[in-house]
Amino acid sequence: KDAQARRVAAYMNYQLLEEQPEWESDMDRLLLALPIEGCELKKSYFSPDLGRNVSDWIRPVDFIVHNVTRNLATCPRMTHRLWFYPQEIIEKQRSEVWREVNLNISQTETEEDIQQEFYEQHCLLDLDEDDYKEPYCVTAHVKSEEVLRIRASYDADSIEESKGKIIKIKRTEYLQNKW
Repeated sequence: KDAQARRVAAYMNYQLLEEQPEWESDMDRLLLALPIEGCELKKSYFSPDLGRNVSDWIRPVDFIVHNVTRNLATCPRMTHRLWFYPQEIIEKQRSEVWREVNLNISQTETEEDIQQEFYEQHCLLDLDEDDYKEPYCVTAHVKSEEVLRIRASYDADSIEESKGKIIKIKRTEYLQNKW
Protein backbone atom coordinates (compact mmCIF):
# COMPACT_ATOMS: atom_id res chain seq x y z
CA LYS A 1 0.00 0.00 0.00
CA ASP A 2 2.88 2.34 0.78
CA ALA A 3 4.40 1.87 -2.68
CA GLN A 4 1.01 2.42 -4.32
CA ALA A 5 0.46 5.60 -2.29
CA ARG A 6 3.86 6.92 -3.39
CA ARG A 7 3.05 6.20 -7.06
CA VAL A 8 -0.31 7.97 -6.78
CA ALA A 9 1.30 10.96 -5.05
CA ALA A 10 4.04 11.16 -7.69
CA TYR A 11 1.49 11.03 -10.51
CA MET A 12 -0.76 13.66 -8.91
CA ASN A 13 2.24 15.95 -8.38
CA TYR A 14 3.18 15.42 -12.03
CA GLN A 15 -0.37 16.32 -13.12
CA LEU A 16 -0.43 19.50 -11.03
CA LEU A 17 3.05 20.79 -11.78
CA GLU A 18 3.62 19.59 -15.35
CA GLU A 19 0.24 19.12 -17.06
CA GLN A 20 -1.49 22.13 -15.47
CA PRO A 21 0.73 25.17 -16.10
CA GLU A 22 -1.82 27.48 -14.47
CA TRP A 23 -1.94 25.58 -11.17
CA GLU A 24 1.17 27.00 -9.48
CA SER A 25 0.60 30.66 -10.44
CA ASP A 26 -3.11 30.44 -9.50
CA MET A 27 -2.21 28.88 -6.15
CA ASP A 28 0.32 31.65 -5.45
CA ARG A 29 -2.29 34.33 -6.22
CA LEU A 30 -4.88 32.46 -4.12
CA LEU A 31 -2.54 32.34 -1.12
CA LEU A 32 -1.77 36.06 -1.46
CA ALA A 33 -5.48 36.95 -1.64
CA LEU A 34 -6.55 34.66 1.22
CA PRO A 35 -5.59 36.98 4.12
CA ILE A 36 -7.25 39.92 2.37
CA GLU A 37 -10.52 38.30 1.26
CA GLY A 38 -10.78 35.63 3.95
CA CYS A 39 -12.09 32.88 1.69
CA GLU A 40 -10.85 31.42 -1.60
CA LEU A 41 -11.94 28.50 -3.76
CA LYS A 42 -10.40 26.14 -6.28
CA LYS A 43 -12.53 24.35 -8.86
CA SER A 44 -10.92 21.25 -10.37
CA TYR A 45 -12.45 19.50 -13.37
CA PHE A 46 -11.66 17.83 -16.68
CA SER A 47 -11.69 20.33 -19.54
CA PRO A 48 -12.78 18.79 -22.85
CA ASP A 49 -11.44 21.89 -24.64
CA LEU A 50 -7.91 21.33 -23.30
CA GLY A 51 -8.13 17.54 -22.99
CA ARG A 52 -6.76 17.58 -19.44
CA ASN A 53 -7.59 18.35 -15.82
CA VAL A 54 -7.83 22.04 -14.91
CA SER A 55 -7.78 23.67 -11.50
CA ASP A 56 -9.25 27.19 -11.56
CA TRP A 57 -8.95 29.77 -8.80
CA ILE A 58 -12.35 31.28 -8.03
CA ARG A 59 -12.49 34.55 -6.16
CA PRO A 60 -15.33 34.93 -3.63
CA VAL A 61 -16.82 37.77 -5.68
CA ASP A 62 -17.37 35.25 -8.53
CA PHE A 63 -18.96 32.54 -6.35
CA ILE A 64 -22.53 33.02 -5.16
CA VAL A 65 -24.24 30.95 -2.45
CA HIS A 66 -26.89 31.68 0.15
CA ASN A 67 -25.53 33.59 3.13
CA VAL A 68 -26.21 30.81 5.66
CA THR A 69 -24.60 28.00 3.64
CA ARG A 70 -22.53 25.80 5.94
CA ASN A 71 -21.39 23.08 3.56
CA LEU A 72 -21.07 23.15 -0.25
CA ALA A 73 -21.80 19.41 -0.48
CA THR A 74 -25.33 19.98 0.88
CA CYS A 75 -25.93 23.43 -0.62
CA PRO A 76 -29.00 23.29 -2.93
CA ARG A 77 -27.78 26.08 -5.21
CA MET A 78 -24.38 27.58 -5.96
CA THR A 79 -23.42 29.86 -8.81
CA HIS A 80 -20.08 30.47 -10.47
CA ARG A 81 -19.85 33.76 -12.37
CA LEU A 82 -17.85 33.25 -15.57
CA TRP A 83 -16.54 35.63 -18.24
CA PHE A 84 -16.05 34.71 -21.91
CA TYR A 85 -14.85 36.63 -24.95
CA PRO A 86 -17.18 36.68 -28.00
CA GLN A 87 -14.85 34.29 -29.86
CA GLU A 88 -15.03 31.75 -27.02
CA ILE A 89 -18.84 31.99 -27.05
CA ILE A 90 -18.98 31.30 -30.78
CA GLU A 91 -16.61 28.33 -30.38
CA LYS A 92 -18.77 26.81 -27.61
CA GLN A 93 -21.92 27.27 -29.70
CA ARG A 94 -20.39 25.86 -32.90
CA SER A 95 -18.96 22.85 -31.07
CA GLU A 96 -22.48 22.27 -29.67
CA VAL A 97 -21.38 22.60 -26.05
CA TRP A 98 -23.91 25.45 -25.81
CA ARG A 99 -27.14 26.06 -27.67
CA GLU A 100 -26.81 28.39 -30.64
CA VAL A 101 -28.80 31.47 -29.65
CA ASN A 102 -28.47 35.11 -30.65
CA LEU A 103 -27.08 36.81 -27.53
CA ASN A 104 -27.03 40.29 -29.13
CA ILE A 105 -23.29 40.63 -28.66
CA SER A 106 -21.82 43.50 -30.64
CA GLN A 107 -19.00 42.49 -32.97
CA THR A 108 -17.64 46.00 -33.60
CA GLU A 109 -13.89 46.51 -33.51
CA THR A 110 -13.97 48.54 -30.30
CA GLU A 111 -16.06 45.97 -28.41
CA GLU A 112 -14.48 42.84 -29.85
CA ASP A 113 -12.50 41.99 -26.74
CA ILE A 114 -15.18 42.80 -24.17
CA GLN A 115 -15.96 39.74 -22.08
CA GLN A 116 -19.55 38.64 -21.55
CA GLU A 117 -20.89 37.58 -18.15
CA PHE A 118 -22.38 34.11 -17.64
CA TYR A 119 -23.72 32.21 -14.65
CA GLU A 120 -23.00 28.52 -14.22
CA GLN A 121 -25.48 27.46 -11.57
CA HIS A 122 -25.42 24.08 -9.85
CA CYS A 123 -28.98 23.68 -8.62
CA LEU A 124 -31.89 21.33 -8.04
CA LEU A 125 -34.68 21.27 -10.67
CA ASP A 126 -37.74 19.10 -11.21
CA LEU A 127 -37.64 18.96 -15.02
CA ASP A 128 -39.39 15.58 -15.27
CA GLU A 129 -42.25 16.73 -12.99
CA ASP A 130 -42.05 13.74 -10.60
CA ASP A 131 -42.12 15.94 -7.45
CA TYR A 132 -38.41 15.31 -6.82
CA LYS A 133 -35.74 17.84 -7.73
CA GLU A 134 -32.70 16.39 -9.48
CA PRO A 135 -29.26 18.09 -9.59
CA TYR A 136 -28.44 20.02 -12.79
CA CYS A 137 -25.85 22.50 -14.00
CA VAL A 138 -27.43 25.43 -15.87
CA THR A 139 -25.38 27.93 -17.87
CA ALA A 140 -27.02 31.27 -18.73
CA HIS A 141 -25.96 34.53 -20.36
CA VAL A 142 -26.63 37.33 -17.84
CA LYS A 143 -27.41 40.23 -20.19
CA SER A 144 -29.80 38.39 -22.54
CA GLU A 145 -31.12 36.00 -19.83
CA GLU A 146 -30.81 33.11 -22.31
CA VAL A 147 -30.15 29.60 -21.03
CA LEU A 148 -27.40 28.08 -23.14
CA ARG A 149 -26.99 24.69 -21.51
CA ILE A 150 -28.65 22.40 -18.99
CA ARG A 151 -26.56 19.39 -18.02
CA ALA A 152 -27.57 16.67 -15.58
CA SER A 153 -25.25 16.45 -12.57
CA TYR A 154 -26.12 12.85 -11.85
CA ASP A 155 -26.12 9.46 -13.55
CA ALA A 156 -27.95 6.16 -13.06
CA ASP A 157 -25.39 4.94 -10.52
CA SER A 158 -25.93 7.95 -8.27
CA ILE A 159 -29.67 7.31 -7.73
CA GLU A 160 -30.70 5.60 -4.48
CA GLU A 161 -34.14 3.96 -4.66
CA SER A 162 -36.36 2.04 -2.29
CA LYS A 163 -39.65 0.40 -3.23
CA GLY A 164 -39.58 2.10 -6.64
CA LYS A 165 -39.22 5.61 -5.23
CA ILE A 166 -36.18 7.85 -5.35
CA ILE A 167 -34.74 8.41 -1.88
CA LYS A 168 -31.68 10.42 -2.79
CA ILE A 169 -29.56 11.43 -5.77
CA LYS A 170 -25.87 12.03 -5.19
CA ARG A 171 -24.49 14.84 -7.35
CA THR A 172 -21.82 13.42 -9.63
CA GLU A 173 -20.78 17.03 -10.26
CA TYR A 174 -18.95 16.93 -6.94
CA LEU A 175 -16.98 13.96 -8.18
CA GLN A 176 -15.98 15.91 -11.30
CA ASN A 177 -15.86 19.50 -10.02
CA LYS A 178 -14.25 19.65 -6.61
CA TRP A 179 -15.13 22.95 -4.93
